[in-house]
Amino acid sequence: QFVSIFQNVTYLRIAYQKALREALLRGFPSAIPEELANLERWKPEHLLQALDSAGAVQWASIGNNPYSLLAGLGLRIYLTGEQGNLLQNALREAGREPEVRLCPWNATIRSRKALWYYNDDPTPQKPLVYHLFGHFEEPASLVFTEDDTYDYLINLTEHRDLIPDAVSAALADSALLFVGFQPDDWQFRLLSAGLFAAGLLA
Repeated sequence: QFVSIFQNVTYLRIAYQKALREALLRGFPSAIPEELANLERWKPEHLLQALDSAGAVQWASIGNNPYSLLAGLGLRIYLTGEQGNLLQNALREAGREPEVRLCPWNATIRSRKALWYYNDDPTPQKPLVYHLFGHFEEPASLVFTEDDTYDYLINLTEHRDLIPDAVSAALADSALLFVGFQPDDWQFRLLSAGLFAAGLLA
């Protein structure tokens, strides 16, 4: 929030991508292709490529890919806080064809209907992957600042009719399995508060 006020949100997004680049190069030097490592600044597609490469190396070393385990469950809907492609990549490797959508929490996302609109019935073969907090391919979709958090809660309530019926029905009528969240994690708190505010959880 401080950086977004005294600089701007664009600066914050660039700084965030730079920090992720440095962390990936430091933590997974052998996983990042040389031509990618030599670039001083990464575009979103470069960051996604590096994340995929680092994930592959990490899981090869521990012999356990959590995304592959999730992909093997045969679920119809995946609500994810991940902002990359690891989950949908795992689903494709499992022979499934995911449909990917973003939560329309701000006007930029809502202005591009293809990003959020979904009116199908997801199936185990064609599951819906619903990114709750944005995706790196669409920097304006990322939930970054304190203002973003408030906007997320307000807009999730005001525009709950834009949430796919399949997602609303699953939240209301299905058992929910939260994987990878900590109870005091801000994303979990934001998610639960938003769902309660929108009337999707009782």
